[in-house]
Amino acid sequence: MSSKRICGNYPRCPRTSDPGDRYCPPCRQKYNREREQEPERKAKKAYYGTKAHDLFRQEVLSNDPFCVCVADYCIHPKPCNQPSRIADHVVPRERGGSDDPSNGQGLCKECHDLKTNLVDKGRTGGLLEAILVCGPPGSGKTKYVMERFQPGDVLVDFEQLMIALTGLRGHSYPDALKPLGWDAMDAVLERLPRLDGSHRVWITACAPRRAQRERLQRGFQARVVILEVKTDECLSRLERDTGRDSRVNWERLVKSWWTDYERKHGDERRDT
Repeated sequence: MSSKRICGNYPRCPRTSDPGDRYCPPCRQKYNREREQEPERKAKKAYYGTKAHDLFRQEVLSNDPFCVCVADYCIHPKPCNQPSRIADHVVPRERGGSDDPSNGQGLCKECHDLKTNLVDKGRTGGLLEAILVCGPPGSGKTKYVMERFQPGDVLVDFEQLMIALTGLRGHSYPDALKPLGWDAMDAVLERLPRLDGSHRVWITACAPRRAQRERLQRGFQARVVILEVKTDECLSRLERDTGRDSRVNWERLVKSWWTDYERKHGDERRDT
């Protein structure tokens, strides 16, 4: 009998753990890395709320009442000009940056989060924007993307990865093989921020659960678009699509998506 079990990060991670370990190998590596960084995180957390931080924040936001971000990865007009909410260290303190206001800049939260993930943490690729498009089978995820796709854009499609891995089309692959698709998505998304040049990334997957969507958008601050197309309309579209596998129980898959669906504040929802 196999001694493997579900990873301790389930449902965020659908993989299985190694014998004798609570986590799967990728999650174990992440856990060990986070433990190594814990002293640095504690020191950073202790800084916030101190008099030094309060003075730094007050002066920076006084100098920059509106977001000054002009980075290529920013999805806003240049400069952003949204109200500044965060006094950002241009050179992070953990990299030797000072608390002098000359090392500060006022940023809105969205630009600050993008800078933190793409620059401060070393992910300095040329991503302009990431959009995660989710919805039930037949909701039109691929159509939505291709109507907006531009030269230089990148599409990462969970369904297409599963077809490449299994040779089985139209959701006809066993559920037991889905962890392969998630691992492939992780590998591709991990690599994308290091691409040369400027790219907009589209990510498509059914992903009804919040944890699944958060896993796909991590590191990008991806904009999330949910295609909330009703069951009858999805089934009507699937019936008209001659390229779909007629052996698949599409009604079960679409209804299952709606049963599992978890809304999240901030997601952009469309019903067509």
